[in-house]
Amino acid sequence: TVVYTVTPTYNGCPGSPIQIAVTIHPLPVPEITDGVICTAGSAPTQSEPYTLDTNLSPATHTFQWFFGANLIPTASGSTYVATQTGTYTVIATSNAGCVSDPVSAVVSEMPRGESLIIEPSAPFSDDSTITVTVIGGGGPFLYQLDGGAFQSSNVFHNLMQGTHTVTVVDANCTNLNGTAEIINFPKYFTPNGDGFHDTWNISGVDGSIWIFDRFGKLLKQISTDGSGWDGTYNGRELPSTDYWFVIDYAQNGAGKTFRAHFSLKR
Repeated sequence: TVVYTVTPTYNGCPGSPIQIAVTIHPLPVPEITDGVICTAGSAPTQSEPYTLDTNLSPATHTFQWFFGANLIPTASGSTYVATQTGTYTVIATSNAGCVSDPVSAVVSEMPRGESLIIEPSAPFSDDSTITVTVIGGGGPFLYQLDGGAFQSSNVFHNLMQGTHTVTVVDANCTNLNGTAEIINFPKYFTPNGDGFHDTWNISGVDGSIWIFDRFGKLLKQISTDGSGWDGTYNGRELPSTDYWFVIDYAQNGAGKTFRAHFSLKR
């Protein structure tokens, strides 16, 4: 507030001074931003509207909202939920009577990804991969594995055995998750009693495994749903070296056999 003093003068004779207080109020500045209505399928009820927010207090402001050039008579709050694509404009008036400039935002439409098809590579692949296909949505999509960095490719390479979590997002509407099991075998184990990699087994598949030394002697037969091999033969600890295995398992109803070797490290 600024106080001005005015002294009137008539024919050289000064009059009584008058004080005039002038209060300056800032203009309101509503801040609505462009946004997207997320759609899924063809039914309007499946769409997710977009909320335009002025970031001004409704306790100290009133608002006029427009869709295109037309006033929206039912809209008077600091926010407006847009259910149609187009240009929205808002004018804010403060309790002091100051009127903002019109501020506009464009609301567009974007389909939401609906589900994921997650395909792991065949068991015991040299390059274990997961390929992700998004059903629905318009993209572009970003793909994440096990909470790591997002990537633009829908294929993940050189994966370890076990269960992996995939997340797919786009800029506005899609956030989907799923899991896939990579079936492969541990390349080594360390039976030293520390609770880490103390036994060797293959998970994620039903089957029987035969373990041999380098001369072809059968050392152990185990099941994939058992506790695994602890690196002993007849109660005696075997030395650090490579050991061979054969696994018989079922895939899509067909019997399969796979052979390879792994390392015992002490």
